Amino acid sequence: MPKKKYVVDKKKKNKKKSIKTITIEGYSMAKKNHKFYIKGDNVSNIVVSDEELVKKLVIYKVEKQYKQLINKATEILASDDDDNASGSRLILDEVERFRQQIKNKYKEYLEKEELMLMAKQLTIIKKAAKEKEQAIISELNEEKKGNKSK
Repeated sequence: MPKKKYVVDKKKKNKKKSIKTITIEGYSMAKKNHKFYIKGDNVSNIVVSDEELVKKLVIYKVEKQYKQLINKATEILASDDDDNASGSRLILDEVERFRQQIKNKYKEYLEKEELMLMAKQLTIIKKAAKEKEQAIISELNEEKKGNKSK
């Protein structure tokens, strides 16, 4: 379904701005609380309609988020902080959120091979986080049993 967009047409003689409604299909680069400045005008949304450029933008954005997620997961899973399972739970939640975001927003722009590779790696991370969480929980349960028997 095409989105309605507005185009600002500046008239230099009258120094008035008129707004026209047109329909543009493409990838929206709108962000919350962020405005683009183009020739002194505030632009709240830019729509990219060139398919090749859209794919490159989406791949760049997804790879950046993916690398941040991998780094964070590696840092938390490799840490020796075994006092609670909140780090593992945080990773599981973020992996699921990222997976849903890709599925809902970017699936049409990414190729099947890229999606499959990311899915495999995310599954490995989820498995490692679940294993760590289970190990921490079982360790805490053993400590509780040990304290009760004393």
